[in-house]
Amino acid sequence: MFLGTQRRFGVEIEFTRANVNRDALARAITDAGVPCASEYYNHQTVSHWKLTTDASCGLEMVSPILQGESGFQDLKTVLDIMVEMGCTVNRSTGVHVHLEAADLTALDVKNIVTRYADNEAEIDSWFPRSRRASNNTYCRSVSQGIDVSFRNVDDGALDAERATSAQGYMRHRFCKVNLNSLSRYNTIEFRQHAGSTDFNKVSNWVLFLQHFVEQSRKIKSGSVSSVHQPWKKKPFAEIREQIAPFGAELKWWGANVRGGRGWKLIRPNGEVEVFSNLELDAFYVDGGNLTGGQRVLNQQGMEFVAQFAGSGADSSLNASIPASVVDFFNQRRDALAA
Repeated sequence: MFLGTQRRFGVEIEFTRANVNRDALARAITDAGVPCASEYYNHQTVSHWKLTTDASCGLEMVSPILQGESGFQDLKTVLDIMVEMGCTVNRSTGVHVHLEAADLTALDVKNIVTRYADNEAEIDSWFPRSRRASNNTYCRSVSQGIDVSFRNVDDGALDAERATSAQGYMRHRFCKVNLNSLSRYNTIEFRQHAGSTDFNKVSNWVLFLQHFVEQSRKIKSGSVSSVHQPWKKKPFAEIREQIAPFGAELKWWGANVRGGRGWKLIRPNGEVEVFSNLELDAFYVDGGNLTGGQRVLNQQGMEFVAQFAGSGADSSLNASIPASVVDFFNQRRDALAA
């Protein structure tokens, strides 16, 4: 059973030059059905895996954009071949994971950052001492990399902003959670994982991060914006996009609903309620059409949205994380503590 989400991801696997023939490694991966090329150092996003030099450790294997079960399968193929061909890691190497941020607001990013910071001691326990606290120059503590004022910014204002606006609270990119990649790649980069060619370790870390991000999106303060900035012009986007992070969904039904075509509201507990276009229109200010397809919710509409925000979400570290992933990192913690 596939345990991941459909959030797209990418990985950068640092390793040493020892006993590595770059061209042979790239050919072996390509021959296994995963296109790979040996290239000079570059930051280009391409459709194939690329093997490049890295100033901090020697070499780096960089994935293209990966998604779903096929993405994890390609990751396994590459890592298994790296092991077969003798690729090695040491304390100077790391595994960096990028997760797509195109659908995130600045508030989503804030929740990701603050949850990571609040749980940093526990996450540290999953990794060697060289990747804990600020022991590594290239993945320092979140509290050192993110301005403390980020916690105090108004949630309502952040929820109306795209994720890239959160980048202004980043002091430097050498942090366990790096926001500087937001403007360049539309991703959040997680830099804490130690160097590894072990698929079990790397895949469980990617799985944890995917679910960690999804759960972080569900955590809101309960504040609701009357003016929401939908990224796509779609019917009732102001409502749909504000309730989605809490596990609720407004879906076009298309059936006759009290004399008109309508919508299904699917609540987080699975209950279904039906609304007509006219009933949803009643949640908006009359004549509330604004430029860019944006509309304004009235008090009734804000109260409707607030019922989902007020329900809250579990902010604990392992909330929504698959049990097998939780077990894996508990075992890692215990093994490193022994």
